[in-house]
Amino acid sequence: LLPGDLSDEKFARSLVHEAHKALGGLDIMALVAGKQVAIPDIADLTSEQFQKTFAINVFALFWLTQEAIPLLPKG
Repeated sequence: LLPGDLSDEKFARSLVHEAHKALGGLDIMALVAGKQVAIPDIADLTSEQFQKTFAINVFALFWLTQEAIPLLPKG
């Protein structure tokens, strides 16, 4: 278990390398993290909440994938 904040680019990128080191390599990567804020009215959703959700649901997946590609086996 490697707890941390996936909306933090530095953490997200380092997570891949920590997992690679701890597991002795990577064979596959499953991107299953996600965040959603339940708000009855979209008018009540703050920009900060939306940015945090987007950072975890979109940017983190990009950062994780970008770091993992060179570590995954070809094919």
